[in-house]
Amino acid sequence: MSRFLFYLEYDGKRTLSNTYETPVDEVHADGVLSAISLFAAKNGLKKEENESLENGNFRVFYIKKGLFGRSKEVVYFVKQDDSEFDS
Repeated sequence: MSRFLFYLEYDGKRTLSNTYETPVDEVHADGVLSAISLFAAKNGLKKEENESLENGNFRVFYIKKGLFGRSKEVVYFVKQDDSEFDS
């Protein structure tokens, strides 16, 4: 099982400047697609699209439902952390 770190890149309003300083969440899963789905379920998001980046990283586009049926797109950078961790 691997650890995947999720960093918020875009919150639906503006691009964030401190994007890669601290992950907003971490997910333990067998693969990146599983981690993406688990993160979506945990945070009430709907996966719209994902793209593969260099070094095995991913960018994932989700739809977040807001009040009164409004939706906005949020974007996360996903990085696999291969360092040792406690399960």
